[in-house]
Amino acid sequence: MEWHSSTAVAKRYDLAVGTIIGHIEDGTLGAINVARRDSVRRRYKSSDKHLAEFEAARENPKPAAKEAKAARRTIARPTKDYFAPQNADESPAAPVITPAQRRRQSEAARQALQEAGV
Repeated sequence: MEWHSSTAVAKRYDLAVGTIIGHIEDGTLGAINVARRDSVRRRYKSSDKHLAEFEAARENPKPAAKEAKAARRTIARPTKDYFAPQNADESPAAPVITPAQRRRQSEAARQALQEAGV
């Protein structure tokens, strides 16, 4: 049986040493404190058995098959067409003015203003 320091375990799982010590202190990773009794600093060692239990607990279970969701039904909402004439019989369509007609109207307006002396 081989014993691993918290630093070695951190390198193995690519985690910070503080994270490993947190796992040890909350009980998810088993370890023993090998520091002297009068020492303030804790020195944890984890065995291969502890690491195997930790990996088994952290392993992702296979995801369950997702249930097929029912298709959403869309509710047909009435929409108002703001650009359509309200009553097609009462309001005639706007006349289409060609550029030539617009030029003639502008020329006639200019001529009327000249005659009026403006």
